[in-house]
Amino acid sequence: MLATCIESLRRQTLADFEVIVVDNGSTDDSAAYVREHCPDCRLLSYTENMGFSKRNNDGIRVATGRYIALVSNDVTLDETWLCDLVAVAQQNERIGVVGGAQYHADERSRLVFSGGRVWRWLGSCLNDGSRANETKDVDWISGSAILFRREVIDKIGLWDEGYRAYFEDVDFCLRAKRAGFRVVYHPQAIAWHGVGRTFGKDPQRRRYEYESKFRFIFKNLSRSQIVAALFFQLIPVSIYNQFVLHDEDIRVKLLGFLAAIRSVYG
Repeated sequence: MLATCIESLRRQTLADFEVIVVDNGSTDDSAAYVREHCPDCRLLSYTENMGFSKRNNDGIRVATGRYIALVSNDVTLDETWLCDLVAVAQQNERIGVVGGAQYHADERSRLVFSGGRVWRWLGSCLNDGSRANETKDVDWISGSAILFRREVIDKIGLWDEGYRAYFEDVDFCLRAKRAGFRVVYHPQAIAWHGVGRTFGKDPQRRRYEYESKFRFIFKNLSRSQIVAALFFQLIPVSIYNQFVLHDEDIRVKLLGFLAAIRSVYG
């Protein structure tokens, strides 16, 4: 995955940028590969996986550019991806966060992300399939392939490290919007995402997802929206997942719920 991702970065038509590879406690030969084959990349190698936000922040702190892009190792970029997003950001200084269309890596014509919307009363953050072929303002951009101005970090701070995985991108984008920045989806900037490859069959994946979902709800919604969202997520969604999708673990969900309460409210 990593070699393909880096190669797609090297093919970018926009040439003036640096590549920082953050090895988040990988157990394969990722760090060794970068040392041997990518002398033009700066490597930050860590022995412990501290979560997506934490390691993103480590990379952001040493980045020197006016614009910062985060690209997951299971993403392959079209050669004009970076050029297209920078061009959109340069149209208006209020455009703080931009992202493009994401297609499935194994089904390259299947669109899996075209900008995100937040349904606050349901506590849901979903893909917005409307106007997928148009540049549009959205609520959030997927953190697997995202670009933002340095001014956004200067104004709202780094990514929230309370999220180990999932929903940190939604949180970041909503914070940017509250600070006055626009979040924009641009379909001409194309990436292919190997959805789920990074986590694979990690047994903690579902726990992280639940904890992050409830952390997002507690942090970003009003009191009345929190009540409505918790009801929806804990009862109808749980019943549907348990008896229709057969993909629910109530115990893990409650553990994530309690962990989110502790992390947000102490």
